[in-house]
Amino acid sequence: MIYRKEDVNEMKEILVCGDPGEEFEKNFYAKLTWEGYGWNKDEELRIYEIDEDGFEKLFKESLVSIFNDVKCVYSEGCNLALPTNVSLVNGRKLTCWNDLFFGQDAYRNKYMHLLHYIADNFKVKEMVSVWPIIVELSKYNDMSLIDLLKVYQEFEIRIERIKIHDEIGIHDLTSKNYIIKCGKCHKERSLYDSDMINGTIVPSRCSCGGENEFRYWLDNIYSDEEYKELEIKASLLDIESKLLSNGYSKEKIEEIRKEYSSGEEYLNALEKIRRSMNDKL
Repeated sequence: MIYRKEDVNEMKEILVCGDPGEEFEKNFYAKLTWEGYGWNKDEELRIYEIDEDGFEKLFKESLVSIFNDVKCVYSEGCNLALPTNVSLVNGRKLTCWNDLFFGQDAYRNKYMHLLHYIADNFKVKEMVSVWPIIVELSKYNDMSLIDLLKVYQEFEIRIERIKIHDEIGIHDLTSKNYIIKCGKCHKERSLYDSDMINGTIVPSRCSCGGENEFRYWLDNIYSDEEYKELEIKASLLDIESKLLSNGYSKEKIEEIRKEYSSGEEYLNALEKIRRSMNDKL
């Protein structure tokens, strides 16, 4: 059978700002084709393919619709002149406009990702205004919307805050208190989503081939007194472990602990025992 173009139910690509839920695909005959982030990992973006029937059902009055408190946007582009500039966006060259609002010598031509470029040059952040520009960029760069976003918008999300559970407690750390460091070339970098596997920090290898290690420090998230207590606790754990490996029982160590009211006194007592054992050895 030979089909005519008007017999084909044409699919349209729409942007959805958030998670519309499972019923979205059923209600509007939609297919998820891309998902990623906007400015950060709290701002989810999705592209759906939607057929004519679903499109008419979703966009009844305008090209912006709300479903389950999530904004849905459609655009065929905007009236921008032929782009004559090239910028570095997400580390890759993009044919674009970058002197629309700045003088030729004033604009920056390096951008973290696509939304960063658009916000800098067009002074817009709302996806209703951003989406038509992205559609135009896909045309002028001869790329599908999905390929454009994969190349210029997908980026590593830096983890700004994390809870660490170690032998001395649980610590609420900010990005100023931890780093990923290569044991071979000593290069340092931030902690990213891709370093997390099932809630465990497993950083990938460094580009030099060395092992990356997660390192953190506690001295500037606790007061001097709190930090001193943590140091005592860490020292106690270390000495108790050494005493146990040298034949001391847990019960004997617990008896010694009960004799002292402060952790510092208890630590001094264990230090004396450890030194006497070393002298005998």
